[in-house]
Amino acid sequence: MQKVCYTLDIKESFTPLYHASANMVERKNRDLKPRLAILVGDDHTTWAEKLPAIRFAMNTSWCETTGQTAAYLTFGRELRTLDDITHDLTSIVETENFVPQITPYLEKMSRSWQDARSINERQQDRQKVYADAHKREVAPFAVGDRVWVNTHTLSSADKGITTKFHPKRDGPYEILRVVSPVSFQVCNPTESNIPLGIYHMSALTPVEGQVNEKPVVEIKRRGRPPKKKTLPSNNNGPSSGRVQDHGGSV
Repeated sequence: MQKVCYTLDIKESFTPLYHASANMVERKNRDLKPRLAILVGDDHTTWAEKLPAIRFAMNTSWCETTGQTAAYLTFGRELRTLDDITHDLTSIVETENFVPQITPYLEKMSRSWQDARSINERQQDRQKVYADAHKREVAPFAVGDRVWVNTHTLSSADKGITTKFHPKRDGPYEILRVVSPVSFQVCNPTESNIPLGIYHMSALTPVEGQVNEKPVVEIKRRGRPPKKKTLPSNNNGPSSGRVQDHGGSV
């Protein structure tokens, strides 16, 4: 994927850790889960069989954000049902002969995309007004500032760990890089050259006063796993093992 993005000159932008609202896929998952719960009933093993029907329903539903269905904006037409193909195939062939009318059709699609983009921008502005009304004003962080990071420890009976007994915030950690106005890369003050992950400002709390304590449960390094290189084999036998390259980006 990194090679494809580099070839197509695509800039990758990762969402902050534990901030699902920044991931647009989670919005669709919120629509998907209740539909799956309704269709599977008591037999939860049949969830995969229900996905095609749910996918068709979601792709053909009118979207308030764009003013169109997802299928129309992707394929240039609405999806056909089995009833359309079985009982009305003649009208489909007569009305979808694109050879003599391809130019008007493309102009229509261009207008539809522009309308969807303008509707989307208006909806974003409207949602921003509601979001800003409940926004918690937090002073922006700068490189070198020390912060507490919200913890997400999972309970484990084998390790004797209980989530409720762990601190809700741990630290101190240090701001290593400002990724965006609301996202910051943190590191351990004792190892300032090793980034530990990118967090949204809602997960960070400024440290007040002098704190010399170490984190109770140090957060693990987040990002792409380190690349593995296999040593070339020689004539005397198989390769001697693997070495890890810890130069992968985060």
